[in-house]
Parts: sequence; structure tokens; C-alpha cells
Amino acid sequence: MKRSVVEMFNFDEGNQKNADKIKKERDAIGLMVRLAVEELEKYGKPSFSIDGSQQKVSITCNGDGWKIPIIGYLDLVYPDHGLVVDLKTTMRMPSVMTQSHKRQRCIYQRCVGGNQQVKFLYVTPKKSGWLEDGDVDAELATVKAHCNRLERFLSVSDDPKYLASIVPVDPTHFYWSDCIDQRKEIFGI
Repeated sequence: MKRSVVEMFNFDEGNQKNADKIKKERDAIGLMVRLAVEELEKYGKPSFSIDGSQQKVSITCNGDGWKIPIIGYLDLVYPDHGLVVDLKTTMRMPSVMTQSHKRQRCIYQRCVGGNQQVKFLYVTPKKSGWLEDGDVDAELATVKAHCNRLERFLSVSDDPKYLASIVPVDPTHFYWSDCIDQRKEIFGI
């Protein structure tokens, strides 16, 4: 979604306590783009849908008496190289993938099959690096186990306020640190 300069200005205005961090990250975008293009140019032009959108992929997770689709969108597909690339921009280069990235990669790998390799390209302002961690079967078994636990949790009640009231929340975690109004509304903290 494109945002106007006015909206970006308003975003900055509303985030004055993070102004230095926002400026640092905004200044890094051009460097990251340059490094990503340099790293990917050897593969040529990626394949996109006719309308230019990302390719949607999905698998069905069958649980204990339920099933749900798990949907993803591939960033870059290079069919001539048998390669699917998920681009991750970050300020610090990881040496291993996070659990969520491993699971995302393994879901994509199952979706595209064995004829293509799914790799994540991490790009910082100074360097780039490839990772493809995680055993597909083990990670997908973990995803299924998590989904089964969530289904059991949701079956406890039809009342979303009650369910929210029993979820532990760490307000110091970065997921929640800037969401004071939402935290209060949903969790009462």
C-alpha cells in the first residue's frame, strides 16, 4: 500500500519517541535495496503473476477434527533456477533463522515441492546472506501441534473478552510496547 508524504510525515509526528530509530531505518532502505539487487541480479528477472502480484501458495493443515488452509505469498520465484527467494530486510544479520522464519520457509517448501529450493535472503545496510534452516517435516509437525493447542484453547469459550483475559501478555515485549490503547482495550493492561 502506497502512502503519501503527508501520511509519512504524520507517522513520524506520531512517533517522536522513536524518531531516531525511524530515521536510521528509513536511511537504510536504499542500501538494503542496492545489496538485494546486486545479490539477485545473477538470477535474472523473477516470474510474477500477469498482474504483477506475488504468487499465492497454500497447504491444508489437518488437525484433530478440523482443517485450515495455511496461506503464503512468495516474494521472488526464479523457475529457471529452481529457486524461491523470500527477502528479509533487517538491521542485524542473523546467523540462524528465527523459529517463525524456519516455519515460514518450510511451509513454502512444502507448497512448492521438491523441484524448487526455498531460501531466505537477509539484507542489512552493509551485507547480505542466505539461510535455509529447518527440517520441513519437523517444522510442519510443530505447526500442526501449535494449531491443535490453539484450537483447544479457542474451544474453552465463545467469549473473546474471556479468552483475552486468560492470555499472558508481556507489555515490555516489542510486540506490545507501542500499543498501549490496544493493550488496555484487549487485555486491560
